[in-house]
Amino acid sequence: MLRFVRATKEDHDRIRQFLAQFPNDYLPDVVPRHLASRRGGFYLAWEDDRLVGTCAVALPKAQEAILFGMRVATAGNPDGVREEVARFQLEEARRLGAQVVRVLVPVDQVEATHVLQDRLGFRVVDQWAVGEVHPLPVPADRPREAGPAWAIDRERVGAFVREHGGDLWADDEWAVTSLSFQDVWRRFESGGVALAPLEGAVEALALLRVESRETLHLNYFRAIGQMFSALLDYLWNEARAWGAQRCRFGLSLHAAERLRAAVPGTEIQWRGLVLERQLALLPSEG
Repeated sequence: MLRFVRATKEDHDRIRQFLAQFPNDYLPDVVPRHLASRRGGFYLAWEDDRLVGTCAVALPKAQEAILFGMRVATAGNPDGVREEVARFQLEEARRLGAQVVRVLVPVDQVEATHVLQDRLGFRVVDQWAVGEVHPLPVPADRPREAGPAWAIDRERVGAFVREHGGDLWADDEWAVTSLSFQDVWRRFESGGVALAPLEGAVEALALLRVESRETLHLNYFRAIGQMFSALLDYLWNEARAWGAQRCRFGLSLHAAERLRAAVPGTEIQWRGLVLERQLALLPSEG
């Protein structure tokens, strides 16, 4: 039986030492943010006095949790530890009030997918990709068909979201959550919503933010027909206006593949499966 402890800032060095056995991993870069999280957090799995695993639980929305950060020492019984860690994450998400939990699993982690699907009741709902565009394309003239969304566009943006209500998006590339009109509306004032065409039914929508002068973050992108190119041209113009040099994205694999096919310099750095479980609809583990 493992013992789980919520990590604090004092554990940072110990965590980095443990994660050093997983080369080229993104996790060490995001640990500090989750150590400071008020809901959820970063957790250590102990077997007696030996650190054998890590995991994290984040709640991008009050009732939706994303489980991530599972890293298990290869010595001993890694499969058993992996399942026990996953069960802990589920119970912690339930305790925090989540009704839906999701986890991203790299396509090559067959063992983790097996545990989540066959032992814990998850199902695959989408494929996900994280990557970047660098260098950014030299933008064409500002497109006439695409532009920022304003309050006057509320009704037609709402109709778009209702039509695509099953879509997933991620505010920080990794924390995948369901798309709602409230998500889109919160981006209106910051200029983080782009659409096309500028009149009539919305055929293309993107959620974006510029966190620094160097990087434009693309968090959601759906477009059909010629609006695909129009919306991209608008994004590159926006990036140029902010002085951004690159675009980071977390998107459904389908959208990311379209982006890579259309834009030279697009690199998909991570791809995997989105697995989901409805906590409220399934019995507790026995």
